Amino acid sequence: MLYYPKMRQILPFININGKLINQKSARISILNQGFIYGYGIFTTIKVRDRCPLFFDRHLNRLQTSAKQLNKPPTFDFRLSTFDLSKAVHAAITKNKLINGGIRITITPATVCIHAFCFNCHSERRSPETTEAEESHTTSLQFKNRSLHSFRSVGMTKQNNVCANQNLHHCNRVAVITTPDTRDSYKIHKLTYRIPHLLAQQQAQAKGARDALFTQNGKLIESTTANIISYINKDTIITPPILGKGLNGITRQILIENLPIKEKAIPSDTTDPIILVNSLSLQIVESIDGRKLKQNSEFVNLIRQTLDKTEKTYITNNNF
Repeated sequence: MLYYPKMRQILPFININGKLINQKSARISILNQGFIYGYGIFTTIKVRDRCPLFFDRHLNRLQTSAKQLNKPPTFDFRLSTFDLSKAVHAAITKNKLINGGIRITITPATVCIHAFCFNCHSERRSPETTEAEESHTTSLQFKNRSLHSFRSVGMTKQNNVCANQNLHHCNRVAVITTPDTRDSYKIHKLTYRIPHLLAQQQAQAKGARDALFTQNGKLIESTTANIISYINKDTIITPPILGKGLNGITRQILIENLPIKEKAIPSDTTDPIILVNSLSLQIVESIDGRKLKQNSEFVNLIRQTLDKTEKTYITNNNF
């Protein structure tokens, strides 16, 4: 079984090409090129308080990938005529989703949107639940501040660093390294995931949770997330990603709001590392059996920064 930060439960109603249907009735053609060739793109969006977080960024990335993969224009990814915002809103509303996620999968003939949650008893809205939205106001002033200036932000004991369920799902993981044999299309979020799945299987065979791709002795990214590492009180780094991997939405947000520098990370590092994506944070405990240093202040800084940016997005976007 492949690992997810928390086991997802797919919710009943799926939007296929603008039509909401029960997942039990969902069908695609056996001639769909996404099914036959793995030719498609996707994105996964965290939903918080019924709001698909950073939807505009996800949409822009889908549009960019669609254009680059549509040369010559043999295939039509349908983004020019399909109202994704309306379809996502319909899936969230129909499934009564409060907190969880949305996955948008696009192939040349199909746009499929499904919703999921992690703790569905508490993260879906019952008919009696009111529609009142909590008002959030946050002022972000992180960009030019050094790490030690955040010492008072959400500090907890090391063993409680993942306890607050209102923040990102958080897990501790062991990982391995594996040479990056992926092609140049790894900068896109493709439905073709064989290299990633094989790397995950390799990790699990060795008793680890995930794998980090490497090039020339340097870390690139994991099979599902970007890498953020703590060096000292003034320095957080992330591997240069241009042409090497996916520039994730969460990675972009952290770079914009914290003094994070792009710098190569050797594969034999022992510095603290967090793996970040739109749904989760994973604290790396070991790489290839080698224990890493741990820093709860670093973890809480990342989590609190994302929490504040999410609240600000919800406040500013009446989705």
